[in-house]
Amino acid sequence: MKKGLLALTACIALFTAPAFASFPVTSGANDAEQKEISTLNENIEIMSEQWNNEVSGEDGTVLNSMTQAADSDREMWITVVLWFFLGAFAAHRWYRKKPTGWNILFILTAGGCGVWAIVDLINILTGKF
Repeated sequence: MKKGLLALTACIALFTAPAFASFPVTSGANDAEQKEISTLNENIEIMSEQWNNEVSGEDGTVLNSMTQAADSDREMWITVVLWFFLGAFAAHRWYRKKPTGWNILFILTAGGCGVWAIVDLINILTGKF
């Protein structure tokens, strides 16, 4: 037991030691490569400025679509949590305002013997619920 543990420790030390070795890395970039890198950096800065202008634009279209997407993701995860913890009581269906009669039928049939519950989960995760 002790020999096996010692051998395992030795193997771990042997194989992980090179990963932690530190040595200076010099870039062998020449002037042309440096110019290309600076041009790429400038392009990135220009694109980020354009993106910021779009997001904070006066019409707010991009910002509104982003917040709507975040809200729909939040709604989906709330529905999944309700399905998981209170699915037997059709809490996810009540939360999403499904028809009352179908919700009661869901409760009485135990989620269609589980089949209907699985179909609900798939529809929730695919955004078709």
